[in-house]
Amino acid sequence: MDSVTWGWIGLAVVAKASTVLALWIRLQWRVRQEQARGETLVALVAALPAGGQVRDLRPDGSCCTLTVPSRKDGERRG
Repeated sequence: MDSVTWGWIGLAVVAKASTVLALWIRLQWRVRQEQARGETLVALVAALPAGGQVRDLRPDGSCCTLTVPSRKDGERRG
């Protein structure tokens, strides 16, 4: 009878440990995704010419909008 009780306790401990491990792995993946997103935004802002704007919204159905100033007719590219 004692072995059945210890078996259920062991099963419960393994189940909880598996849940915690899965949550930790998911958190690590999410942190890496956010770091990559941040690095991309920094690169976008650094590449914008003067007067450009970046509007970033969160990944829950949103997007990143860039506003780049247009050249005047007399300006040359270069």
